[in-house]
Amino acid sequence: MHGLYIATFVESDDGGFLGTDAEEKAPVYSELNAFEAKQSFAKEVYANLVTDEDVKRYLDRSRYYCESKRRWNLPQAESGVELKESDLYKPLWRIFNEIIKHFYNENGKEIIRAVVLTHNEQMDHTDDGVLHLYSQPDFTVTGTGPAFKNPEKNLTQGSYDCVAGVMDARVEGGTTTEKDLRQLAVYARYVFSHQPHRHFVRMLTVTEKHVRLYHFDRSGVQYSPPIDFHEDPWTFVRLVLGVSSVNEKTLGFDTSVYWGKDQEGKLIQCIGVPTGEGKQQKVEIYQLIPGQEPFTRDTIRGRGTTGWYVQKGDQQFLIKDSWRSADREPEYAFLEAAKGVDGIGQMVSYVEGGHTREHRGSEVDSYPNFRDRVFSRIVLELYGRSLDMFETVDQVLEAVRDAIAGHCALLLKGVLHRDVSLRNILLGLIETLGKRGLLIDLDLATFVGKGGVNALADFRTVGVSLCNLFSLPFLTRGMGSTPPEHDHLDDLESFVYVLAYLFWTFEKAGVVTSSPPEWLTKWGHVDPEEAYIAKKCVMFERRLHGKYMHRISDYWGAPCRILLCQLHQIVFDVASKKSGIANDAADGTEVPDYTHLRYNKDGTHKYYNELIRLLDDVIKGVRAETLANPRKGC
Repeated sequence: MHGLYIATFVESDDGGFLGTDAEEKAPVYSELNAFEAKQSFAKEVYANLVTDEDVKRYLDRSRYYCESKRRWNLPQAESGVELKESDLYKPLWRIFNEIIKHFYNENGKEIIRAVVLTHNEQMDHTDDGVLHLYSQPDFTVTGTGPAFKNPEKNLTQGSYDCVAGVMDARVEGGTTTEKDLRQLAVYARYVFSHQPHRHFVRMLTVTEKHVRLYHFDRSGVQYSPPIDFHEDPWTFVRLVLGVSSVNEKTLGFDTSVYWGKDQEGKLIQCIGVPTGEGKQQKVEIYQLIPGQEPFTRDTIRGRGTTGWYVQKGDQQFLIKDSWRSADREPEYAFLEAAKGVDGIGQMVSYVEGGHTREHRGSEVDSYPNFRDRVFSRIVLELYGRSLDMFETVDQVLEAVRDAIAGHCALLLKGVLHRDVSLRNILLGLIETLGKRGLLIDLDLATFVGKGGVNALADFRTVGVSLCNLFSLPFLTRGMGSTPPEHDHLDDLESFVYVLAYLFWTFEKAGVVTSSPPEWLTKWGHVDPEEAYIAKKCVMFERRLHGKYMHRISDYWGAPCRILLCQLHQIVFDVASKKSGIANDAADGTEVPDYTHLRYNKDGTHKYYNELIRLLDDVIKGVRAETLANPRKGC
């Protein structure tokens, strides 16, 4: 399988959430940027689904709403008798299905939506086909249609593959907003994971008196104030119809991604990508490669990157969907500048999409916590697997060497990558010099000299793991010092961390050590200050002494040990000098000048040639060692 990105996971009973970690809901909640919207939000988002007259006709015929009493037929708390959440299940289920049947399931038409009681039903969440966790929403709206992976058209069993909407019952006073958000966020996360072509997911919580709408998208979540649905049945009916809509766009689906059948009747998933403009515009149809599951980020708020492995005729591509901050340069602008650059992933085409603000109501601009995001789809050439899927030592070294050369060539085009990490370096598909490895993922790139958004400000969006290894000067930002802006030296430092991670983690190709060094496990700490301290303890050593060398498997050989010592010395020298310049200027009496650190006398960028030369030498050394010991292989 082609490896392109790594999912950066940040992330039981109440509502049926079960899993391996009772604390999983806390990290899900922490990422949400949640706030309460104004009353108008819930009233207007589905205002045009049906007319007041149509709702009135339904209410007149309903078995469960009494207009004279202005009440739905639901149990209420009585003196001395406690109302339980389970008391609401069947009555609400009857109301939901009556509404859907009246408006959507007309006689003679195919039934494509149903509300299923799933409070006792296990809804599995899988990663790459392996059961990870499961949850039990109280009510699941199941659906069939081009957006759903539901070939059997089964509407009687809840499944995250065919969820149209989710509703949970609550008892008045028996919960809190934060508690509800934690639970619903788990459902939303799983819906996005199983249906990566969702632009947003909406859910309801319903008590015996009030209904509330929750809207999840890549900007986070906003929710409505409680609405008395006995006094306002019109809004209630529209909300139920909205989260169970037969219009897949209304549900939040990207309808350019759809399920169909090939000439042999087999189920296939397709993606349409518009190209050209005006009368020249057409839609290119790509088919997902059978057996290649899309990559998804397992978070709600953020870039929401999805990688689709597709084919068109005999050619294979990767389609990358993502949501960038509205104030950030689009990745396709950097990829346009990178056209023809060896060592950098190449773009075939792109299309700009909508904004998260378009689905959050007319008063979205009045919410100070809201941060808009913009959708884009990029078609990329498909390359080899990620660097950690290497088969030989020299394959690693060649890939990193060519990726560094590509990074340099990209910088000469005016673009600084700023997100060098293990999973952003791919193995090339051919053995030609310059094409044996390449950098991908220019989401956090910047045009040199332009400044712009600080990548650390989007630290959560990048995700933190052992594969996101920021540089020492970069990690000091925001902690009281006056460090320099991120430059090419920071990226080169990150290349060193990638190699160090591989040397200290892999006993050989495909075999990861069961006990990685303690200092290494802290490098990917979620707290930048903790990661900085862990790296400083290693990289500010005068030299890498025995304990560091002894943790490198014999598989890597003497040339790689020597290389790591040489690279460590470069990082130590540069980081020390940068820190010294920053500290000298800390009192504000002078502007720190890093020019002599960044540039050679002839104006070229420092250290590229030195690193490439070191790697070329060690590649020769590894090959010589292999010739002397053929059984080891390289």
